[in-house]
Amino acid sequence: RGLTTMGAATFISNGLGGLFWFYMASLMGTEGYGQVSYFIAIAVIGSRISLLGFANTMMVYSAKGVKIQPPIYLIAILGSVITSLILFFVFLYDAGLSLYVIGFVTFTLVTSDLLGRKQYKTYAKYLISQKIILIILAVCLYHAIGLTGVILGIAISFLPYSFMIYKEFKNTKIDFSLIRSRAKFVTNTFANDLSELFGGYLDKLIVAPMLGFALLGNYQLGI
Repeated sequence: RGLTTMGAATFISNGLGGLFWFYMASLMGTEGYGQVSYFIAIAVIGSRISLLGFANTMMVYSAKGVKIQPPIYLIAILGSVITSLILFFVFLYDAGLSLYVIGFVTFTLVTSDLLGRKQYKTYAKYLISQKIILIILAVCLYHAIGLTGVILGIAISFLPYSFMIYKEFKNTKIDFSLIRSRAKFVTNTFANDLSELFGGYLDKLIVAPMLGFALLGNYQLGI
């Protein structure tokens, strides 16, 4: 039953995402679509590095009843803030990229915790509602401020679920020893995440400077 709920949520979320990106590609054109894809790739790489392998760590140990959530939240959020500040100054004060990193990290950790606790219905609600909010905000902000609005809309769509982190800090004591005693697991998970990350996103950082945003747009749409 839980697998069916997760599968249905993933199917609906990916379906909505696919329709959204096809629609946005028709609005932005290949060059604009390539430009947005390029900056999202940068934001995702920054986000995944900031996570430090904690998404899978959260899922595994929350399933075992270990109260590992507060120290993971604190370390990952601090990492995302540092990464977001770097991106903010490197990319000429683009708040959308910075907010994307913080939002992506918080939403990923919250949904990983839900899966670990086997709260599949809540996970499904969060996944689908986030995608709906994303579509509404990204489309509206694109028409209001252009390409930057797409990334900003996606970033804001992650943030409503951060209240779960506040609740966890309020109800559970932060114990860093829970991280230290599982350092090997976290390190291995982080290394695995990095290998998947660069395999899935590094190509976009190569294609755009070499061949231009228009070709990247077609390439990304094909993917």
